[in-house]
Amino acid sequence: MSYLDPPPQGEVERAAQAFVRDHLRGAGKDRGAAKAALLAQVNERHDPRSRAIKKILESN
Repeated sequence: MSYLDPPPQGEVERAAQAFVRDHLRGAGKDRGAAKAALLAQVNERHDPRSRAIKKILESN
C-alpha cells in the first residue's frame, strides 16, 4: 500500500467517529454550537474524512 492509495473504508469512519466524539466531548453546554461550527468547516472540504464527519454530524 502506497501513500497515494486511498485508506480502507472502515478506517475512515472509525477515525471520523473518534474525531467527532473528542471534538464534542469538551463542548459541554455549547455542544450545539460546536457541532454547527464543525459542520461549517466540513462543508468546505470534499475529502473522504470530511464526508464521513458530515454524515456523522447530520445523523446525530
